[in-house]
Amino acid sequence: MHVKIILGCVVVVVVIACIVLVDFIRAEWQYNLLGDSHRLGNLIDCWFFGSLGSRERIRVHHAIKSVNSNRSFGSTLNLNDKIKKHRIFQNDPEKISVLINESEKFWALYSYSNIVLAYEALHELILAKMIKYAEKQRPKLLELLNSPDEATPSIIIHYRMGDFVRNGQLIPIKAVVDACASLGLASLNKIGIMDGGSLHPGTTDEDRVETEKLRSDLKAALAARFPAAIIESTTGSDTDYDFYTCAGAKNLVTAGGSFAICAAIANRGNVRTPACVNLIHDQGQENSIREIRKNWQTYFY
Repeated sequence: MHVKIILGCVVVVVVIACIVLVDFIRAEWQYNLLGDSHRLGNLIDCWFFGSLGSRERIRVHHAIKSVNSNRSFGSTLNLNDKIKKHRIFQNDPEKISVLINESEKFWALYSYSNIVLAYEALHELILAKMIKYAEKQRPKLLELLNSPDEATPSIIIHYRMGDFVRNGQLIPIKAVVDACASLGLASLNKIGIMDGGSLHPGTTDEDRVETEKLRSDLKAALAARFPAAIIESTTGSDTDYDFYTCAGAKNLVTAGGSFAICAAIANRGNVRTPACVNLIHDQGQENSIREIRKNWQTYFY
C-alpha cells in the first residue's frame, strides 16, 4: 500500500516537472524567436517618450519590452537619454516638456499634433534604429526599406481590424479605398493587404471571424475600384517583417492603431492615414485634412 502511494507521488512529481520543463522550453523558444516584437507600436511610444522623461511611459516600457523576443526589433528599444539630444529638442527644449505632458495623459502617438511636433526626431530615430537592427540581425529586412522605385506602382494597406472590430474602432472600407484612389497612381499593378491585427493579443476568435469577413469585403471593394490590379494578402513571417514592409512601402494607406502610425512615421514614400482626433477613433474626425509632411496626408472617413 505504501509503495503504491510512493509511486503515485513520484508519478505526480514527474508529471509536474515535465509540465514545468515544457513551459520553460516554450518560454525560452518564444523569448528567442526572431522577429517577435510584442505591441510594437506601443513599445515605440514608450521608448521615445519614456526617453524624453515621461514617467508613465517609463512605467509601461519595461512591462511591454520584457515579453519581447530578445532577437526582435522591439528588444533594441531601450530607454536612452540621447533622444533629448536630437537637434529639434536642442533648438527648442520646451518641446520636451510639452510632449512629456501629453504622454502622461495618454499614448502620445495617437495624436497628430504630437507627431508633427516631434516628427523629425521620430522619423530619423525610428528609421536609424530599424536600419541598425536589420544590419546586425536580419539584412533581408533592409531590402524592404530600400526597395528600388517600381516600374508599375503598388500600394500596401494596413487596415486595422482584430479587436478594433469589437471595440467599434473601424474605419469605413469605402474611406480606405478612396484614400488609395487619392494617391493618383496610374497603371496600379498590385495592392497588398497586411494582417491588420488579427494576431493582436487582444483579439478573440470571434474578432478573427469578423476580421476575415471584413478582409473579403475590402478586397471586393478594391477589386471594383481597381479592376486591373492584383489584390493579395501580404502578411509576412512575423511582426517585424510586417512593420518593415509597411515602413518601406512606396505607397502606404492605413487605418488607425499604433503599429500603423509608427510605420507611417518611418515611411519615406506616399502615405495616407485617417483624419482622426485620436488614432483609436474614439473622438471623431479632425475638421480639416492635415499634411504631416510632404506626400503624407490624412483623409476623411
